[in-house]
This record gives sequence, C-alpha cells and structure tokens, in this order.
Amino acid sequence: MHRLRLFSTVLLALILLATAGCSPAAESGDRLTTLVVYYSSNEDGISELARDAAKAARCQMFEIQPEKEYAALLDKLNSSEKLSMEELEDLYSTDFKLKQPVPDNWSEYDRIILGCPIWLDGAATPVKLFLDENNLDDKTFYPFTIGTLDEAETLTTQLSLDNWRTGFAKAESFEKGASPETVASGSIH
Repeated sequence: MHRLRLFSTVLLALILLATAGCSPAAESGDRLTTLVVYYSSNEDGISELARDAAKAARCQMFEIQPEKEYAALLDKLNSSEKLSMEELEDLYSTDFKLKQPVPDNWSEYDRIILGCPIWLDGAATPVKLFLDENNLDDKTFYPFTIGTLDEAETLTTQLSLDNWRTGFAKAESFEKGASPETVASGSIH
C-alpha cells in the first residue's frame, strides 16, 4: 500500500510538471504542450493509466496502433503455449507498421507522457517504432509502465537508447489497476 501511494505521488508530480501550460480543452490557436501517448496490449492496464493521466493533465491522448495486433501472440507466449511457425514469424517480423505513425499536431507538443508495456523483457515493439518514426527534437518524455522498478529502469535505458537519445526522464512503474489518484500523482519529474 505504501508503494502504491509513493507511485501515486510520483505520477501526480510528473503530470503536474508536464502539464504546465496545458489548457483544459484544446481551442483553436492554443498551443498544446503535453500529449499522452501509449500502446496497450489486451488487459495490461496501460490504457487505463494513460486515460487517467490524460484526464488529470487535461490533455489529448494518442494511441499507438500497429496495423496488425500482436497482443494475442504475446499472451500465448507468456502462458507457455506453443506458437506456430507463422505466429513466430509474425511476432518477430521486421515488417512492423503503425496505422498512424505520427500524431496530429506532433510539432506542437513538447512534453510526452509515454505509456509502454514490457514485451519479452523490453519495450514494446510498437513504441520503439513510434519513436523511430517521429522527430523527437525538443521533446521531453516521461515514460511509465506496469511492472517492477527494474523493468522501468530497463524501459528508460531502451527507449533512450542507453542515454544516446536525449529527453527521457526516468520511467515510472505502477501496479496494474493503480487508482486514478496514483496515476495523477506520478508521471512527470
């Protein structure tokens, strides 16, 4: 419970920091500065946390969506079910594409709250592809995941390309089903 409150407090602080200058509702002519970007696979809880963060920050959201959904394959893999050769080829395909690689008005945002599940001990492939396909200059990223602190550290290292890619804050880790208060208190240093 103490750990959940700590995560809650940290996420709220992150959101408050990221939302400085964020208007309650996007109006024409307003400069939007914060965007919640996330990829969620099945029941991982990332979408709920992202929604809570966007609500608390009163900002827009963008869901990273692959052209082909891979969550069912990961579920099979995680439950130790055998995958067919075709499923393995799909899972490790280099022909991975996103439905919309660049969010609308991407250049207007300078703070990105980034929700990412952990896949096979690393950042989800759709999130990595999203970062590769966008201009990241002048943006600060506040990544979060559901998992352990070690997984959050691995996420930070991978997304920042071992600190080569600049603008990444230390990732936060939350428990699945974290309360809105928890999310609202921890995603921006």
